[in-house]
Amino acid sequence: MKKIKNGIIMGTALFALASPLLSVACKGPEQNTSGTNETIPPNQQQNKVIKIQMLTPWSVGNDETKITKLKTDIQTSMNNYLQSKNANISVDIKMVSSDDYQIISENIAKGESDLGFVSSGSLVSVNTPDNEFNANIIQTLTSRFLGDVKDANYGTDGMQLQQIAQAEQEAFNKIPWSAQWNDAENGNGWNGSSYTKFYADYNSTDSKNLVGYQRGLVAIVANDEVTQKIIQAWNNKNLAEFVSYGLGIGKPSSGSKYFLPEALMKKQFNTAQNVQLKSFADLSEKYSGKLVQAKFTEASDEKNKNIHIFFDNEASYSYTKYKDSKAYAYAINPTIRPEEKITFLTVTDPLPFNIGILSKNVNSEQISLIIQALDNLNTESIYGRNVGFFGYENSTFADFKTKLKQTLGE
Repeated sequence: MKKIKNGIIMGTALFALASPLLSVACKGPEQNTSGTNETIPPNQQQNKVIKIQMLTPWSVGNDETKITKLKTDIQTSMNNYLQSKNANISVDIKMVSSDDYQIISENIAKGESDLGFVSSGSLVSVNTPDNEFNANIIQTLTSRFLGDVKDANYGTDGMQLQQIAQAEQEAFNKIPWSAQWNDAENGNGWNGSSYTKFYADYNSTDSKNLVGYQRGLVAIVANDEVTQKIIQAWNNKNLAEFVSYGLGIGKPSSGSKYFLPEALMKKQFNTAQNVQLKSFADLSEKYSGKLVQAKFTEASDEKNKNIHIFFDNEASYSYTKYKDSKAYAYAINPTIRPEEKITFLTVTDPLPFNIGILSKNVNSEQISLIIQALDNLNTESIYGRNVGFFGYENSTFADFKTKLKQTLGE
């Protein structure tokens, strides 16, 4: 699963996950003001213009010519599709650079927009009233990573999550992180936004290869001896020793680098009789200096050389293009970390991928039409995969909250 990074998934990326954003505002005489999702009969509908704000993919950057062309292509495609379905709605597209959750939710609350796609991580600490938005949501889908087991969770011992990490590391290790990753014939299949060889089947639309979630990764950066001690501390549920090797964590708002590993470690180290871990905040107080905000991709920085356990988005390397300036993002600098290596210890439980929250003015028929038109953008290779969205499906806030509780235990 891909986190949205600079407009791609990343966790994403809750993570810190940067999220792609679409926001929708409806104009026109038709308003479903009842607060329900009932379909208004076609003979009672008038044409409604839905304004959609879509995040500019990082690959487009700030090139105004490319942005304008992408906007036109998206708008033309969606309106042609909606017209072919005799829909009573059309769209007006605006490309934006902001993915701020506060802006999205405020716009919906003001009635200025009716749909916005946000990262799940940005909702974890938000106390959203059950009746503030539409009971329905749009769940985005992303491509399953090679080695991932669909919907696998911690279970009773977390072994399946460790096996997923091992399988993903096998794919990661085939070609050392280098310029060869970009080689058209002998690399990892870079297509402009992703290394396709790290996915089960990048171009597949089969449901078995699409997932509605993202995971985090727990990675070890150490020599052989320390690596084995860390693994042993994990398996033996020895929290004190595990933390003693230093944890590189994300910001408290991050899904994959904070919420997810925190929840996983609670399941791993806590028992009914012995609650060792209440929170990362509590852990930081108990083990001063052992929890530090540090990125996995900066493990070879001098300031991070004594940190041996890092949290990251699952397979973040799959959408991070190799550049000489990032030579040690996913490789070890032997000068800083002599005789050390990267070991994937485990992935985390799944967290729902980006979701679309809707106002109560959007009915179920309109939601379905929007989903179909968005899916068609992927079919025409215009928009979707380039921000990590490989598909979309109907869901509900209730189901979303259930999944959050299963993973986070809250």
